[in-house]
Amino acid sequence: MSVRVAGEAKHNTYQQVGLMSSSLPDGMTTFQTDSPIRCCLWCLTRDGCWIAGFTEGTKQCAVYTSNVIHSYTDQQLAQPSKIYVPLTPTRVIFVKVMVGHYDTALAYCRNYGGKLFTPRSQEDIQLLSDHGIDGYLGLQRVNGMWEDNDGNPYTIRPGLEHAEYPRSTGYCGRVKDGYGIVNCSCDRARNFVCLI
Repeated sequence: MSVRVAGEAKHNTYQQVGLMSSSLPDGMTTFQTDSPIRCCLWCLTRDGCWIAGFTEGTKQCAVYTSNVIHSYTDQQLAQPSKIYVPLTPTRVIFVKVMVGHYDTALAYCRNYGGKLFTPRSQEDIQLLSDHGIDGYLGLQRVNGMWEDNDGNPYTIRPGLEHAEYPRSTGYCGRVKDGYGIVNCSCDRARNFVCLI
């Protein structure tokens, strides 16, 4: 379902991408409103707002305006909220919460209509370093070859690899020491980055 709201043509459509039932980012702004359109409109008019959640039964809107998630509340809500994100532009969301498995990080990003971030340049690696991210990326080795979250082949180009790359074990990709990609175990506690 898409919700169209007044605003710039390229930024005025929000798409429902899932349900927010747990793992809510701490620091969300909440208020009462009568519709998801008004909730999305409020988000549209705030700098940095990338997610709007609307709970039909309580008429409550919850929005998040930071691109860094430092912590989240992992509890079940009595009534799940429908999650809306803008169709454009995409945003890089830094999740500084440690999760215990690659699949958990991937599921978190997908719940918000995104995927794990895959660096394509030295600038992307620098962006991760600037935000203290030393965790999971949108890369996995399948049959000995790297793939991104979409199943596309991925080559770790010179200048993007860490000095320890390649390790003999590990089927997931992560950034290490803020300057390069290395393969790693998929079942260790790490932070991560979503592209939403």
